[in-house]
Amino acid sequence: MLMSFSFSNFLSFKDKETISFETNKKSNRLSEQVLLDGNNKINKGLVCFGANASGKTNLIRTIASIRRIIITNFKEKNKYNTFKINNNNQISSFEFKFSIDGEILFYEILIDFENDIIISEKLHNGKKHGVYFDRYYDNDKIIISTSKKLSKEDKKFFDVYSMDFNTNQDDKYKSYFFLRYVAKKRSDESDYYKAYKNVFGEILKIIVIYSDTEFGGILRMLEDNNDFTRFKELLQIYKIDISDLVKEEVPMESIMPSDKDMQDNIYDLVNQLEKNDDFQISISGMLISFTKNNDGEIKVHKLTLRHGSDDIFEYYEESEGTRRLFDLLPLLLLPKDRDALVLIDEIDQSLHTLLTQKLIKDLFDISHTSKYQFLITTHDVNLLNQELLRGDEILLLNKNDDTHSSSIKVFSDFKKRADRDVIERYLNGEFGAIPKF
Repeated sequence: MLMSFSFSNFLSFKDKETISFETNKKSNRLSEQVLLDGNNKINKGLVCFGANASGKTNLIRTIASIRRIIITNFKEKNKYNTFKINNNNQISSFEFKFSIDGEILFYEILIDFENDIIISEKLHNGKKHGVYFDRYYDNDKIIISTSKKLSKEDKKFFDVYSMDFNTNQDDKYKSYFFLRYVAKKRSDESDYYKAYKNVFGEILKIIVIYSDTEFGGILRMLEDNNDFTRFKELLQIYKIDISDLVKEEVPMESIMPSDKDMQDNIYDLVNQLEKNDDFQISISGMLISFTKNNDGEIKVHKLTLRHGSDDIFEYYEESEGTRRLFDLLPLLLLPKDRDALVLIDEIDQSLHTLLTQKLIKDLFDISHTSKYQFLITTHDVNLLNQELLRGDEILLLNKNDDTHSSSIKVFSDFKKRADRDVIERYLNGEFGAIPKF
């Protein structure tokens, strides 16, 4: 589970900022929204408030971007933006702090985005002899070391992996992450290498839902009777007047967009399909799935809907609120025996405030045994409800008028009285994170 994430010099954030899921130990309110991992108490969710352009979406993009860079070894990292205004610094820092089976692990990265170089990378547990690896770049050489006491077998592999990076042929490993490299190489259950796999796995599992995300997985869900039944029940619980969902087979040419580039992209995706593989995509407001069956044939299906009759409704004919729930309600069907960090940008988009409150409560209540965490952004001030959220679950984002950089504060850091109206105080500017007119 993620305990905290710190970063600097990325997108609209110049100075080092931290979001922390660690609980305020002075508060016992809403204890059911606290996860336990060993002795570590961690919040299930954080909800971010702020004015337009305060940095809420950039907070989501920052985590999503570093995730993508790490798991893909993406070479052209300079496509990602450091803080631009009056700033010549091209070096950005990122630090994850995880609690995994009760052990606290830190994963730290420094990246030079101008030169596509990973300056340093370190995995450790904060103790003197707890450095799993320390990798840094010095005079065109990559140096990798460890302070852990390794078995003979573990050391043999560590020396081989380190040598691959030390030789750095054709500058190949300047933009490769040692964490990913080792996690992908090792398949055994060595305690030493398990830390690599666990941390890489936590980053790999992150789920990102932006305000314009369209959840194509609904079509796959129709194949699972249990999930399909539960999803239809959720539609009724959330008062969405849809009586049935139908997966309708259609000719490929009937759903192809007129734009030639989009057509080429779709054909590229189709050509990459393996047998019994599929992918979902939104085309002209329709949710479409492409599947390659056992015989190598491509089958195309689209989602259609019914409202208490045999009349067919296309997905794009539904309201924006209904389509937004199709993005978000499947999160309530996540497997209860797993865990992941879920990033949701503008959860309230096109949703009634009472519905948004219910959705957040249901997300936090997915299961008392699962360990899902949520980082959510919103403009809905009605969520500043101390019956819904703890003070340490509320983040306030501000944009500095002079430096134009974003900053993060925690609501529980403010001195406040429970008997005063929090929403009124927020709208009056007492906590910042509002538009200034």
